[in-house]
Amino acid sequence: MHFITRTPLSQVHRNVGIEDIEQDITDIEIENKRQEQSITDHDIAILKLQKASSETKEDTTNGSN
Repeated sequence: MHFITRTPLSQVHRNVGIEDIEQDITDIEIENKRQEQSITDHDIAILKLQKASSETKEDTTNGSN
């Protein structure tokens, strides 16, 4: 006869180790910063395009007067 034994959840957490959990948290934080930075870069690019577009419109308006 075979008995199925289950590892208690508290023991599983002990086996993982604090270092592993801290590394996972660090990885998540790094990824979040990357995503925030890419959004910022994207927003900056849009603002630059909008500014360039508005400057072009002003130039054509001023030139025709």
